[in-house]
Amino acid sequence: MRTYDPQDWYWRVATMTGVYSSKKGDYVSLDDPDYVAWLASDGAPTSIDTEANLGGVLAPLLLRPQSTASGVLAGYQAEQSSLLTDRITTRVFFNLENRVRALEGAPPLTPPQYKAFVRSLL
Repeated sequence: MRTYDPQDWYWRVATMTGVYSSKKGDYVSLDDPDYVAWLASDGAPTSIDTEANLGGVLAPLLLRPQSTASGVLAGYQAEQSSLLTDRITTRVFFNLENRVRALEGAPPLTPPQYKAFVRSLL
């Protein structure tokens, strides 16, 4: 079995006829020469149920689909917006925590201290 490389992998989406190539950022036909060669090198595409879920897999890896794979792109964008919202929200809370601490006369938290605080909440 081929070692998983998200930069060069194929997924078979249940509702589609071709396979999705992370390298090309789009669907390719089953007779695509690169796909055929990949299969011959002991590759096996990963099955996934929906385009949106495939987009969710690609988002944390920053493997943005082409606009022609609109269902995958929509899932990618939804996951990216969620990840970015979480990051921005964390920064806002960090800023607010230090503003409250300043009003209370307490020293500000450093980023490592804030990360330790968040970790303690998990």
